[in-house]
Amino acid sequence: MKHESTACTLKGSVATIEIRRQEARNTLNSDVLIGILSCLERLSADKRVRILCITGQGERAFCAGADLKDTASLLRAGPSPASPQNLFADMLHALLRFPLPTVARVNGHTLGGGMGLLLACDLAVAADDVFFSTPEVRVGLFPYMVMPLLHGALGPRKAMDMALTGRRVLADEALQMGLIHRSVPRTQLDAQVQSLVEEVLKGGPMALAMGKAAVRQVMEDHLHQAIDSMAAHFSENIRSVEFREGVAAFMERREPAWRGNEP
Repeated sequence: MKHESTACTLKGSVATIEIRRQEARNTLNSDVLIGILSCLERLSADKRVRILCITGQGERAFCAGADLKDTASLLRAGPSPASPQNLFADMLHALLRFPLPTVARVNGHTLGGGMGLLLACDLAVAADDVFFSTPEVRVGLFPYMVMPLLHGALGPRKAMDMALTGRRVLADEALQMGLIHRSVPRTQLDAQVQSLVEEVLKGGPMALAMGKAAVRQVMEDHLHQAIDSMAAHFSENIRSVEFREGVAAFMERREPAWRGNEP
């Protein structure tokens, strides 16, 4: 199953969704988001599937967040259901509600919206030479829709540390913080993912599905409402002068000239 920049494969009972934009650091554009949503819908109805892995193409990036080279649609976006921010929110909802266990195979650096993709998975295995970051503030944004997931995984203090500074968290620290479950040398990444998958598959399929559904139900109202609320704030933020300046500075490889609190 393919949708341009996204591929979905099935090997036995293990499904894999791969973002195939390594030349763009596997960034999220509308095509990728629609592709992931399509894969999730198909796989959730496929009785052969017992577990889902999500990864990025190549070794440079798992997912570097939104594609800032394609910001024209973001800057023009209104409240359309097809706007990138709404598609991203839809993807988070769909991944969180996916009925089977999910594993992030973190093959490279993970930034911005990629953190949302990572944190919406149940489990995560990362190469030990990668870093994690929510650098949106450096282009005049805030990681709105990622924040509920980051807050849930790390707690308010550590989540705000990452969101307000945009600093890079290396794999060892990410493991200690609880962002990921395993950190291994890159040469062992596939073996460790396979080992984790095999451990999960030893469990009863019904128990795994029912247990995941029960846990998600406990969190669902608050978490999904928070994502939708943050999507509204995101839509307001991307129409600001500050975001336009942040994107321009990023594209021109210079420091942004911030103007204080100008909307």
